[in-house]
Amino acid sequence: MEEETTNKPTKGTWDRLGEIDENRISFEINIPYKVTFLTDTPEEIQSTMSETEVYYKFPVEFEGNKEKYFNSSAWTLLGALKEIAPLKGKSVTIIKKLIKGKQTFEVSNITK
Repeated sequence: MEEETTNKPTKGTWDRLGEIDENRISFEINIPYKVTFLTDTPEEIQSTMSETEVYYKFPVEFEGNKEKYFNSSAWTLLGALKEIAPLKGKSVTIIKKLIKGKQTFEVSNITK
């Protein structure tokens, strides 16, 4: 079941705007990202926007063994990754798509 979320700024938004983390992957629409997971399960992190919401931090190898990470609270991405868990050592291609105005993710295993 997907919960309704708000897209309005919350406390502290102004200070967070413009922050750049070179180790964080931000998925662009229709661009395939090939990653290899460094852990079996992600780290659960408390959202700064709500006391009841969390997101997940996934450490990965990206672009020639660079250690990076991505964060997600997207149901489609979390569900697809859970289906292939445990994750450690698995390589996948992740594509963010926009379908009828809704964000969705596709995950494909990369076979070696």
